[in-house]
Amino acid sequence: EDLKELYAHALATVVPVTSGGGTCIKTRESQVHARVCLSTEFGVRGMSQQDLANSGILVYRTADEFVERLGTVLDDRKRSELERRARAYAEDRFSRSKFTEQVAAHLSAKKGEAI
Repeated sequence: EDLKELYAHALATVVPVTSGGGTCIKTRESQVHARVCLSTEFGVRGMSQQDLANSGILVYRTADEFVERLGTVLDDRKRSELERRARAYAEDRFSRSKFTEQVAAHLSAKKGEAI
């Protein structure tokens, strides 16, 4: 019932999705909760390599890569840095203030088109 509590106790999250439509919301949710996310390539489709490098998301393609990435998560120092990146990425892109800023910019551009 309380996702915040579950995320607070989670070491990391896993997005094992290999097909489907729409956004893999769990990757974004992990970032908002400052958790490292282990994801398939499909789970991060649309993200650039630069975004991935700064997002707190670790991509895996095979079971061996998953285990390797899990080793990174188990390293407290590395995990802490990835969690910091996840939070910063989410705040920069998904915060209420960023949403408000983007809507205002869009409306301003539309207003300019109408003139």
